Amino acid sequence: MTSTEEEGHTSERNGSNESVQVIVRCRPLSEKEILAQCSSVVKMYPSRGVIEVENPKARSDNEKNKIFTYDAVYDER
Repeated sequence: MTSTEEEGHTSERNGSNESVQVIVRCRPLSEKEILAQCSSVVKMYPSRGVIEVENPKARSDNEKNKIFTYDAVYDER
């Protein structure tokens, strides 16, 4: 018996029509980051729902960038 059944609740995990949408927003650099001469390592592609995260310490091309796809992407504006 699962904990949800013990509490009198039932949960159907198979065949559920529920889904979660994931939305990401890239914030602008803070004043502190600008003063420290930091730079953004995130490229935003809102029309495609994609962000690309650069790894400035990458040793090889395989480690260089990671690409993530979301339901929606908002840039820093």
